[in-house]
Amino acid sequence: MSTGKSKNFSKKVKDSENWKEAEMIYSDLHAELSMPPMLRLGEPLSLKEINTMLNDMIEACDAFYPAYMERGAQNIFYDYKAAEKDLDLGFEIFLQVADKATIKDEFDSFSEILEKKWRWDLIAKYGKEMIDLDPHNALYYDITSNALSMLGNENESIKLGEKAVELAPTNTYYTNNLGFNYMLFNHLDKAAKMLEKSVNIDPEHKHAENNLEECNYLQKRKLTLKDYYLSPSDPDKIEELAEEDEWEEIDKLIAKYNFQKKLMFQFLTANKYIYKDYPHARLYSTLEPFFRFASTLEQSYLLNEDIDFFNDYFRAIIHKFIFKHADVDDEILQKIFDGILLYYRFLTEHGATDKNKYLDFEETISGMKEEMFTKMHRYNEIRHDYSISDEEKENIRNELFEGDHLWQML
Repeated sequence: MSTGKSKNFSKKVKDSENWKEAEMIYSDLHAELSMPPMLRLGEPLSLKEINTMLNDMIEACDAFYPAYMERGAQNIFYDYKAAEKDLDLGFEIFLQVADKATIKDEFDSFSEILEKKWRWDLIAKYGKEMIDLDPHNALYYDITSNALSMLGNENESIKLGEKAVELAPTNTYYTNNLGFNYMLFNHLDKAAKMLEKSVNIDPEHKHAENNLEECNYLQKRKLTLKDYYLSPSDPDKIEELAEEDEWEEIDKLIAKYNFQKKLMFQFLTANKYIYKDYPHARLYSTLEPFFRFASTLEQSYLLNEDIDFFNDYFRAIIHKFIFKHADVDDEILQKIFDGILLYYRFLTEHGATDKNKYLDFEETISGMKEEMFTKMHRYNEIRHDYSISDEEKENIRNELFEGDHLWQML
């Protein structure tokens, strides 16, 4: 079990006024965090402000485990030891006071939060505790199996996935997940059978259908999933769809290619680094929304792996990014520069990007880095300075961004 140092709490604490007070602050926090940027009246909450609200919850009710879990997740990239301590403590209290009717859903949500932080090691640790608590619940085996698969722990992952299917043989999600993990570890015959079973259980389950198609493709061509996912994407297929104005299909295909590269980026790096020194998730947390932003500036479509596009337009994209985002600071800009090089270096090492193109791109963005930081600081100084007229601000923008801020499309 967890080794936190919490007090012993009764389930009745959830009926207390202190719990309700903490819950109210928690609702306010999530309402603010989920607010779309266009509806937000002020700046987004800083990490310091988020932590203040979480601390207020814990002060109001020291049994309010969602605050410990949230604080751990929010701070895990910045204070590894303190964050893990919060997560352990929150999980320990959760086991004491969670409602029997909701404990499964709460753990599922908790594991999803940790997955976004690429913390499959913690999901696996807590998942094993949930299995000990309720050894007949297939969900806990499935979640733990998937976490272990991302850590490259083949034998234990497969064993737990098979147990999930044994406990819930007609659950298409568990059969699909096991089938995908078979495929991930190159057991293609087993994968095909399990994915066929998943499709037969629910013919409308698109993930299972797509995975089965991919598995059949790998079997026919004697490929591994790694080889397939890290092969350069097919621009001709996208062009054919573009000529037919099949833009919805193009969006699906782009999302598929981007997912494939991201999953291999996660799978092939997660188990190779000590987590406290592990930069990939921290950098990708900023890089992924940056890719989405860049895609809004492309006139047709954009793959995240398109190093040529970013080599040609990175300067203009950063200009536009600084102009559009009021919260951009040294940390965000540094993570973009570091993250995109880390990502393309990974693709280059695995043959998905040409080495010479990567070296050219590295030289391109390294040469403009200091300049972009200077421009960001200069614009942040005048962005909300109401003593400067709109005309003066526009003159400064033109000087800093060379007109790039006016472009809707690149």
